[in-house]
Amino acid sequence: MTDRNAVLQQLNAVSETYRDPLAAVDWPRLSAQTWWLPPDCLSLAGIAAFEDLPEPMRRRLSHYEFLHWLQVGLWLERLFLARTARGLNDAVNPLDYAARLHELREEAGHSLLFLKFMEVCGLNLAGGAFRPPRRLTVLGKLAPVNSPLFRLAVVVGEEVPDKFNRRIRAQAHGIDPVVARVINLHMMDEARHVARGRLLAEEALARAGRLRRQMLGNALARLLGTFVWAVFLPAPTLYELAGLGEGRHWQELARRNGTRRALMRACLAPTLHWLARQGVAIPPPV
Repeated sequence: MTDRNAVLQQLNAVSETYRDPLAAVDWPRLSAQTWWLPPDCLSLAGIAAFEDLPEPMRRRLSHYEFLHWLQVGLWLERLFLARTARGLNDAVNPLDYAARLHELREEAGHSLLFLKFMEVCGLNLAGGAFRPPRRLTVLGKLAPVNSPLFRLAVVVGEEVPDKFNRRIRAQAHGIDPVVARVINLHMMDEARHVARGRLLAEEALARAGRLRRQMLGNALARLLGTFVWAVFLPAPTLYELAGLGEGRHWQELARRNGTRRALMRACLAPTLHWLARQGVAIPPPV
């Protein structure tokens, strides 16, 4: 048995204990009187004009920014689901086929979890404050699934949000227990998805020479900047829905917020370190 198959066998064994995540959440406990994100995980954290606002207003922004986070998750998992399903025909053996099926089941569960939360919370995003970047969506839909660039993009798309989730979970005592449960259920599966994503990316990179890796780094660096700002910078509409007033003003404050940029760099650091070890060096985009 190859090392690759050994990894897949281990991941499959853990995934066999799958439980429906919708049934694992006590939905009636969700409250509008609690924080849905820790205060220091908000895009405006540390900005005096925001910190001076009454706590209920700041707490309300945490509600809308968590919904933004769920919309980001739905976008990414929609891309992962579509490409993983299309790749079933390319499975090289039963272990690989099973790993893809496990991932489809888990990603579908996550998306249903996010949709259920949006239904239960009662907040309306007025058509959606999050607009997926068109260039990244096209890449996700059309890039050859076994190409190094696509495989690297998958690792970034799974690892960076996972690091933000870990930041939230570390402060779970201060947020709504329903939110904490949703985050935890998502993370339980994502650790396996990240491991499989890295495995496939490393296999794809093994076929690329030094010059090709340099070119991949240049291409990924351009995409990474677009990705992290889309993920970590809510649209102006969201600030307005949260009741803060002129959205463009608050978004610009968030864009220049040193606290937010530091959080983004912290979430990116493990992935950038792994990329550098693969010979794909990328400078931090923030």
